[in-house]
Amino acid sequence: MEDQYRKLKLSVSNAQPGTYVTVNLTEEGAGPVAYSTGPTRTGSPGISIKTIGDTLPLNTFNITPAQVKLETQSGGDGGALKFDVELYLWSNNQSIKYINLASSSGPGVQIMASVDNATALPVGTTPTMFRWDMTRSNDS
Repeated sequence: MEDQYRKLKLSVSNAQPGTYVTVNLTEEGAGPVAYSTGPTRTGSPGISIKTIGDTLPLNTFNITPAQVKLETQSGGDGGALKFDVELYLWSNNQSIKYINLASSSGPGVQIMASVDNATALPVGTTPTMFRWDMTRSNDS
C-alpha cells in the first residue's frame, strides 16, 4: 500500500495562558490514519506553529499518531492566544474516505481545522468528520 499524505491546518483561538489544546484523530471506517511530519521524499516542511499577534508562550508540545497536544505557559499579559498548527495526516489505505477530529481542550478554546486547504470546519468535543480526498466524490 502506498503512503498518502494530506496537509492539516488547525487554527486555534481564545486559548488562555496556562491552558491546553488537544486534538484527537480517528479514522472513519478505514484505517490506519495518523498525524505526521509529511512525506520525507518531497522535503515537506514538517510541523509548524505560527502565532497570530504576539509570541506564543509554549510550555509543552507533544504529538502521537492519534493526538496533538500543547500547553501554553501561565502568566504573561493574560490575553487570549491565537495561533495555527500546520502538520500532515498520513494513511496507507487507498480506500480511506473520512477522518474525524475532536477536541478535548481547555475551557473556551476554539479550533477550526482544514484538510488540504478545504473550507475550515469547527472542531469540538464531539467528532467532526472531514473528507480525506477532496478530489473524489463521496461514493468513490
